[in-house]
Amino acid sequence: RIADLSEFAADLARFLVALRYVDATDGPAPGQHNFFRGGPLTVYDGETRQAISALGNRIDTGAATAVWEIALAAAWEGPSVWFHGDVSRGNLRVDKGR
Repeated sequence: RIADLSEFAADLARFLVALRYVDATDGPAPGQHNFFRGGPLTVYDGETRQAISALGNRIDTGAATAVWEIALAAAWEGPSVWFHGDVSRGNLRVDKGR
C-alpha cells in the first residue's frame, strides 16, 4: 500500500524524468519483440481505427479519430531516450509504503 499519495506521485515523477537521462544508445530498437515500443504509432493505425469504429455511438468517434490523427502526425525528433510506456498500477513496485 502507498503510504502518502502525494509523496509517491512526486517520487514517480522524479523517476520518470531521471529515466530520460539514462544513456539509451544501446537500447533495443522498436520491433515485434517489444510490440514496437518507442516506434511510430502508424504500426497501430489500423487496429486503433477499428477500435474507434467498434465503439460506435458510445464515444464521439469523430473526436477520437481527430485526436488519433494528431498523435499520428506527431514525431519525436530528439535523441533516443528511455521512457516508461505503461505507467499503470500493475507495473509499479511499492515497497514499505513507497
